[in-house]
Amino acid sequence: MAAAADMALPPMPAPRPDCPSTCGDMYIPYPFGIGDNCSWPGEEYGFNLSCNYSFNPPRLYQGNIEIISIKLEAGEIRVFSPVSYICYNSSNTTANRISSIWKLNFVEPFLMSHTRNAFIGIGCNTVAFIDGGEGEEGRYHFKRRDLTRVANRSFTDRVGDRTIPLVLDWAIRNNGSCRMKLGDDKSAKPAASACQVQWLNMDPVYMFVFAGTFFASVLACLAIMEVKRRKQKKFFDKNGGEILKSMGINIFTERQLKKITNRYSTPIGEGAFGKVFLGAIDAAQRVAVKRSCVKGEALRQEDFVNEITIQFRISHANLVRLVGCCLETDIPMLVFEFVPNGSLYNVLHGTNKPYNLSLLMRLDIAIGSAEALAYMHSHGGHNHVHGDVKSGNILLDENLTPKVSDFGSSKLVSIAMHANWSVAGDMNYIDPVYIKTGRFTVKSDVYSFGVVLLELITRKTAKYDGCRSLPIDFVMTYKDEHKRRGMYDRYILSEDDAQSHVYMDCLDRVGELAVRCLKEDVEERPSMAEVVEELKQVKSVACGHSCPQASCETCTVNLSYTPN
Repeated sequence: MAAAADMALPPMPAPRPDCPSTCGDMYIPYPFGIGDNCSWPGEEYGFNLSCNYSFNPPRLYQGNIEIISIKLEAGEIRVFSPVSYICYNSSNTTANRISSIWKLNFVEPFLMSHTRNAFIGIGCNTVAFIDGGEGEEGRYHFKRRDLTRVANRSFTDRVGDRTIPLVLDWAIRNNGSCRMKLGDDKSAKPAASACQVQWLNMDPVYMFVFAGTFFASVLACLAIMEVKRRKQKKFFDKNGGEILKSMGINIFTERQLKKITNRYSTPIGEGAFGKVFLGAIDAAQRVAVKRSCVKGEALRQEDFVNEITIQFRISHANLVRLVGCCLETDIPMLVFEFVPNGSLYNVLHGTNKPYNLSLLMRLDIAIGSAEALAYMHSHGGHNHVHGDVKSGNILLDENLTPKVSDFGSSKLVSIAMHANWSVAGDMNYIDPVYIKTGRFTVKSDVYSFGVVLLELITRKTAKYDGCRSLPIDFVMTYKDEHKRRGMYDRYILSEDDAQSHVYMDCLDRVGELAVRCLKEDVEERPSMAEVVEELKQVKSVACGHSCPQASCETCTVNLSYTPN
C-alpha cells in the first residue's frame, strides 16, 4: 500500500511585495489584503479590505463593516454588526431612539456561522427576527462583556456604537487549499513555488490490517449472499419450480413478496397453514400472502406440484383465486386474491356484529358456498376435498358474495409433514367418522358445511356458551319444534306475521337439511350438489313471498346489507 505521496496544486496568485500587512494593531493575512493586487483577485470575493485612519489606532473594514479579527486556519472573521433597536422612556412611550432595519450585504465568501453565533432579542413584548434571501443562514453572537448596564437607565445599551460582535465563516470557493507554516512575521503569504499537499503516513501494518479486514468483510457478505442464493435455488427445484413455471403458473421471488407485503408488516389472519399477510402487487390489485408456519423437510415435489396445479386449474366465482406462489422457501408461500369484508365467522360472530343479515342474504351466502364445494367435488371427474370447511374459511367480498378459501391448504400441511391425507382443521367442524376411521371424503366436507348452515340460522358459534356443541345441541332438540325454533336467530324473522310464518318454515327446512348433513352414516348425507338444489328451493319460497311481483333472480339482484 502507498505510504506517502505529494500532490501539487495550481499556483496561487501572489500579492505585491509592498502590500500593507497590518491596519493599526490588526494583522492582515492573505488572501485578505489592502489595495490593488494585494488580496485574492475578484471583486465578488470581497477579500479587498480598507483601513480607516480616522480612528486611533486605525480600524480595518470590509465595506462599512468593522473587522475585529481574522482567523486564517479556522476560516473565520469576527466583525461588529449593527443592532436594530427601539428604546422607551420611563413612561413606557417610544423615545426618539429608533433604528432602521440594518442590512448586512455580505459578498460571496462570507456566511453567518451557524455554530459560533446566537440570535438574541432583549426587551418586553419584543419580536426580533433575521430576514435573509434564499440560501442564507446565520445568527448573532455576543458575550456579556460586550454589553454594560447603566444604573440610571431602564434598558441595556452597548458602550459606544450600537454594535455587537458577529462571527462569519469564509472560504475561497471552487479551489483547493493546503495548510501553510507562518513566517516570523506571522505571514502566510505563498511562495512562488506550488503549494504541496502531503498525504498522511500510516504504518504499513495498520494499512494491511485495515485492508485485510475490509476485503474479508466483502468476501463474507458475498459468501452469505451466495449461500442464500443456492438455498433458494434448492427450494425452488425441490418445490417443482421448473415444472410449475412451464405450466404458466405465476411464480414470485422471495424478494418480490417482501416488497409486496412491505416485509410482512400487516397480518390479517392465521390458520392451519400459517399466517396471512396483506400485500399489494400494484395500486389496483391487493393480495393475501400465506406464509407457512410448519417445517417441510419431507415435502414431496410431485404431491405439491399436483396440489398447486389443481388449485390453479379450478376456477369458480365462489372460490378464492390463487394468484401465484413463491417456491424459494422451505414450504412455498401462496398468493391469493384479497377479499375485503373478512370471513363469515367475523360477520356472524364478531364483537361488533357489523351486519344485519336478512334471511335472503344468508341463503345467498349458503348457496354460493355450497356451489363452490360442489364444483370442487366434481371438477374433472375427481373428488377434490376441501378438508377445512368452516365459517372462518368462507370470505365475503364488498357485496357479501361468498368465496371459499383455504382449499387444499390442509392437504399441503399434511404433505409438508409427510403424513397420509390428514386434516389440520378445526375440531368443532371435523367429521366424527374421520376421527374414528381416519378416512376423509367429500361427505366429510358435507358434515362441516352442515355446521356452517346451523351458524347461519342460529348465529351461534360451533362451540358456544363455553363448552356447548352447536351440532349436538341442535340435533338433540330438532324434533322438539319449540326448542328447535328457540335456537333460531330472531333477527331473521319479519314483523309481518304472514312473512314471519314463511320465514320460520324456511328456517325449519334449512335446519332439517343441516341435520341430514350431520348424519353419522355418511351414506345418509346429501351430496353438495343436492345441498345446493335444496337451498335454492328454500330461497325460492322465501324470495317469492318477499318479492311476489318479481322473479327470484330479480330479488337477489336487489339485495343489500345495512350496517348497524
